Amino acid sequence: MERAEQGGDLGVRAPFPDYNRGEAPANTQIFLVAGGAEDASFLQEVVVLRDYWLKNGYQPEEVACYYVKPEKADYEADRQRFDSMATRVDSFYLAAPHVLFRHLKTVAAAGPSAVHVYVNGQGKRPLGATSEERALAGAYPDFGGCHRIVLRGGPSGHMNERMRLEALRDGIDAHYLVFNAEFLAEALNEFPPSCEKFVVLNADYSGGFLTTTSGDNGLLRGLSNIAVLTSSSQDRMNLSQGGEMSQFGGIYLTALSSGSGPVVGRSWNKLANEVMVGVDRGEGNSGVRTRMRSRPMFFSNLPRESGPLVELASELAVPDTGGDEVRETLEMERAEKVLPVSGLPKP
Repeated sequence: MERAEQGGDLGVRAPFPDYNRGEAPANTQIFLVAGGAEDASFLQEVVVLRDYWLKNGYQPEEVACYYVKPEKADYEADRQRFDSMATRVDSFYLAAPHVLFRHLKTVAAAGPSAVHVYVNGQGKRPLGATSEERALAGAYPDFGGCHRIVLRGGPSGHMNERMRLEALRDGIDAHYLVFNAEFLAEALNEFPPSCEKFVVLNADYSGGFLTTTSGDNGLLRGLSNIAVLTSSSQDRMNLSQGGEMSQFGGIYLTALSSGSGPVVGRSWNKLANEVMVGVDRGEGNSGVRTRMRSRPMFFSNLPRESGPLVELASELAVPDTGGDEVRETLEMERAEKVLPVSGLPKP
C-alpha cells in the first residue's frame, strides 16, 4: 500500500515543486483536478479556473487543485506552457483517485452547503472488445466493467490494462486505481443531503458517469441535490480540442464567466445549456457530422431549478437516427445565449 501512496510521481522534477502532501482544509468548497499531463491543456484549465473562482470571492484554502507532473517527452513537447505554470502549482495536490476521494470525505464531514468538482483527463469505456477483456470486466467490475477517467497521478496512471489487473490481484484497493461513477458517488454521498453538488467531467466517454447504474441505483443520478455536466456522451470521444485548452473547457469557462459570485448561486441549467449548444455548434462549424459529435450530457435534480434541461441527458443518450437535425434545432432554440470561445484568460 505504501507504493500505491507514492504512485504517480514519475514526471519531470524541474521546474515543478513537490506536491502538497497535506490534507485539504475542512472549509474547501471547490475541487479542480487536472488528471492528464499529455500536454499542458489539462493543467492550464485548472490554473485558469482557480483564478476565476478566486476572483469570485473564494479564498485560496477553499479551492483545492490537483495535477500530475508531465513525463519528460510530454514536457519537452509543450515546455513553454508547462514552464509558464510551474510557479503556480506550489499548493497543488497529486491528481490521484485515492487522494481526491479522501479529501472529499474529509470535507464532507464538515457539512458544507455546496461543493463543486471539476475533473479532466483521459476517459475510458468499459472493457469488452475481446474475450479476455470481457473476463477482466466480469472479474473486476470496479475497474473493467465501467466508464472511468484516468488520473495519471495514481499508481495506475502509468499502467496498461494487464498491469492494473495484476495490481488488483495483488490486493491494491481499487480506490487507488480507478476514478469511476461508483467511487465518486460514494464520496459525494458522504455530504449532507441538503448540500448542493455540482460536478463537471471533461473526458472522452464521460457521459458514462451518468448512464452507469448499480441495480436500481443511478449512482450519481441517485444522489440528492446534484447537477452533473459531461463533455461527451457515454459512447463519444471529445472531438472539441483547442490549443490552449480543450474546446469544451474553453466554452465552459466562457459560459461560467458570464456570471459571478459563489457556486451555489448559479443557474447550472442555463450554464449547461450554453455549454452544450456551444460545443455542438463549434464542432458543426468545424465540419463534424452530427452523428459524430461529442454530445455533452447534463443531469440535474436541484429543487431550486427547473426547465427543459433537467431531463436532457436521457435525450442526448439516444443513438443517432434520422431525427438528428430536429434534435439539433431544438438544442439551438433552447439556448438563450451562445458565447464564443475567444479571449480566454491566460494563467
